[in-house]
Amino acid sequence: MGQERRDEFLRRMYAGEDPISLAEKVGVTKTFLQKLVRDHLRAAEERSEPVSAPDWYRRGRKGFTTKAQREEIARRSIAGERTAALAEEFSVTRAFVNLLKNQTLYPKKFAKKASFIKKLTPAEIEKFKRALASSIPTDHNLIPHSDDWSIDHGYQLAKKLFKKSPSKRIVVECVSPYLRERRANYFPRPMPPKKPHPSQIPPELAKDPDFVAYYMSPLAQRIAQKEYELAIADYEARFATDEEKAEIAAERAAMAPKPAALPAQPPRKPLGKHAQTKGSRSTPPKRKKRR
Repeated sequence: MGQERRDEFLRRMYAGEDPISLAEKVGVTKTFLQKLVRDHLRAAEERSEPVSAPDWYRRGRKGFTTKAQREEIARRSIAGERTAALAEEFSVTRAFVNLLKNQTLYPKKFAKKASFIKKLTPAEIEKFKRALASSIPTDHNLIPHSDDWSIDHGYQLAKKLFKKSPSKRIVVECVSPYLRERRANYFPRPMPPKKPHPSQIPPELAKDPDFVAYYMSPLAQRIAQKEYELAIADYEARFATDEEKAEIAAERAAMAPKPAALPAQPPRKPLGKHAQTKGSRSTPPKRKKRR
């Protein structure tokens, strides 16, 4: 479509012709005509030309007012002019007028927050690698507590050391040499539950006092111990080697409760014919012989 025809469409729409009827006449879509007007308004704003959107156009969108118009709306609204009158004059919504007013009065509230710097310097990368080589996640109190590094632990460590969120390529490159090798069809041996501590709770759950009380309760410890016993029994039956089975058996024997010692029993009283007196309760009566 040539530029002359586009200019003809713009002239007719700015003259007040409805885009729906115009689209049916010329054989284009309404969306195409709306985009044509939108691009024209943005180009005029970049050139600082005072151009107003057609009356038929949708109201309440900041993209169809120029920068000078938005500044004027905010200035007049702060001066005390009625919001409804300004909205009707500039063909915008009252919510948009209030937004411009608040953005002018409270710029810090609407300022964009600075995101983390993703790029690590070469010195920081070397420090990052040294920390990975000389420590484990538990040393840095990373969640979940583990003796083996993972990609998620790498992100947490970078954020803790440098307050940065590096790219995935850097984290994978630095953490990969320290990841635990996993054999085919191999499942790691379950680890016994550790003594609970508030630092092990994720931050979003640590704010709930009821969850913290439950996590530190003896009931939660018994549940964790039972889950470990079931997991270690399944691992022993499916994946454990002979050496591991011996270690699990020794661990199970050490954890088994010892039988309570029986209280000392007093010497039993002799019964029957060995009793000192006749007529003991345990001695059945003798049948009298018939004569």
